[in-house]
Amino acid sequence: MSTIKHTHHGVDMDTPGKDTFQHRENGAVEVMLATPARWFLQHQSTCPPTLGELIQAMQPVNLILVEGFHEHVPACMEVWRPITGKDPLYPHMPSIKAIATDSPTLHDSVMGKEVFPITDIESIAHYIQEHAFLWTSAE
Repeated sequence: MSTIKHTHHGVDMDTPGKDTFQHRENGAVEVMLATPARWFLQHQSTCPPTLGELIQAMQPVNLILVEGFHEHVPACMEVWRPITGKDPLYPHMPSIKAIATDSPTLHDSVMGKEVFPITDIESIAHYIQEHAFLWTSAE
């Protein structure tokens, strides 16, 4: 299994002044940092990558869990916690077919979608296994 995490705000995993930061600042399109235990590849791009491009850059695995890219997949699960203060996405995104939540009242108010307690890891994992799909470049 592998994962892809999408964020809408800028994140820099590098540290100003370090060699890898300077390599990128001086025009390197890709900068790789290798340690004895793991390696990181930073790719500089002028436009946001597509989900398909990110998947193609990864090694083949049985399952890739994707956080974000809701508008690019045919079906997904929203993890919604009222404590964040953000409105849930599911009412406005038809691709969201299931919700994992710690809201005690949401279970009774959602029609047409599976709703799971956020702590019911076994049921959530089973749902993901049952609804996983094969990604093709056309999607």
